[in-house]
Amino acid sequence: MGADRRAVDLVIIGHLAWNEDRTPSGTRTSRGGAAYYCAVGATVGVALTTGVVAAVGDDFDVEAVERLGVDTAGLTRVPDDTTARFVITQLGDGTRTFVASWGVAETVDVRSYPAAYRRARHVHLATAPPEQQLVWLAHVAGWPRRPTLSADLFEHFVRQSPEATRRVAGGVDVVFMNEEEAALLRAGGQAWPTGDIVLKRGAAGATYYHGRHTDARPISIPAPPTWAVETTGAGDVLAGAFLALRMRGASPARALAAAVRVASASVTDFGVDHQQLRHTIAGLRYAPLPGSRGGHLRRELRTCPPAV
Repeated sequence: MGADRRAVDLVIIGHLAWNEDRTPSGTRTSRGGAAYYCAVGATVGVALTTGVVAAVGDDFDVEAVERLGVDTAGLTRVPDDTTARFVITQLGDGTRTFVASWGVAETVDVRSYPAAYRRARHVHLATAPPEQQLVWLAHVAGWPRRPTLSADLFEHFVRQSPEATRRVAGGVDVVFMNEEEAALLRAGGQAWPTGDIVLKRGAAGATYYHGRHTDARPISIPAPPTWAVETTGAGDVLAGAFLALRMRGASPARALAAAVRVASASVTDFGVDHQQLRHTIAGLRYAPLPGSRGGHLRRELRTCPPAV
């Protein structure tokens, strides 16, 4: 919102929304949308300048985004319209349903992208319909300097638009997807995306595949034992944390270890504004990461070269 204020390192494009999460543990409505979840995850580690590009109505608390330390020049408030509202029902068999009232997020307006954000080193397309993600990919392709790109997938959209989703996955450098989404993408013998892949495996953790080096061994990080209350947005939190740490120089293994820990904390209560998640993120700013040989995250990120 407002004029461009500063250049950013990481740009998250997606939706801010009200999420109504229906689970066996109960039902609650809270601030959400993939862009919000991802921005929360990106607050882990040494401070990174992050900007969010999204549209909201008058009914959304933009100050909540600002409290994260996120630049809001890319937020567009649309008067007399409503913020997107998503209803996610988590069923007892582990599957989920998704119903959207898109409101201001029905269409994409690339003019909302601030000029200052074109200097960002990385642009992440948070979970959204692939048709919208493709509009943003085409927009970025016209810039004089292309940033590194990543995208997150969602099984609901993969089932609806498998070919568009494959185009998104093939047009970015890093793809975040879960095991169901991976199976849907590869149905009928389709090729695996050629970029790096972060495979989200739920309670089992996550695995990183370095797509440009096929001889590189996958990196798997198990998730800590966690009582899951509500899992919506955990993958987006993981993506935000992983990207932020990689951009600050952490190795894929260390970035993924921290991201899995943060994502696991996110599922212990509804939404992503709860105390357990905040406590975990704050603790990882100073505590040693798994496999860090006792080195503190702050020191590690200062000594490693930036990489994505």
